[in-house]
Amino acid sequence: MGFDTAGVVREGLPVVIGAVVAIGLGWLVVKRLLARIERETKAEFSKEGRVFPVPTMIPEDVWRNEILLETPGGVHLGHLECFIFFSAFWMPGGWAVAAAYLAFNLASKWDSWKSLGEIPKRQAVLTVKSDERERKEETEQLVDLRARVYRTSLTHRKFVVGTAANIAAGLIGAGVAQSVDIGLRTVQAV
Repeated sequence: MGFDTAGVVREGLPVVIGAVVAIGLGWLVVKRLLARIERETKAEFSKEGRVFPVPTMIPEDVWRNEILLETPGGVHLGHLECFIFFSAFWMPGGWAVAAAYLAFNLASKWDSWKSLGEIPKRQAVLTVKSDERERKEETEQLVDLRARVYRTSLTHRKFVVGTAANIAAGLIGAGVAQSVDIGLRTVQAV
């Protein structure tokens, strides 16, 4: 008995091609889709001549470059998610894997989102006239509220759209793998 190279290729090729398609779609399409969500969310919060929301006690460059910055592992997590969904759709009974991953994903986000919209409280700015101080504090609270709403809206939209797009990429990858598998079986039968 020798090593069945043709059998390994016939069984492995659809999986490799499907996984590459799923991860490739995640890399090419999902990344652009999330950038579009970010642009549209920013435009939505900047319409009617309102200023893009930046909390009053955080410097704008810090807000944009550190608070709104994507986490370093986000792209890799997206690729892994595409592969998980591809595998779930490719395997018989894999729907349970997809459901378990979605439940895990939701549970892991649940706790981290509790503090997502929080912005640190600042010390009250004291001025000579109390009515000026109250107006300034009310204005700052409104700006801070808009910044919190913006940050939570952006994060939520990217999470939901990114996960849905990764599910679609995994499903397309599994469809391509199935087509390759059928094609290889047809060629083998001839």
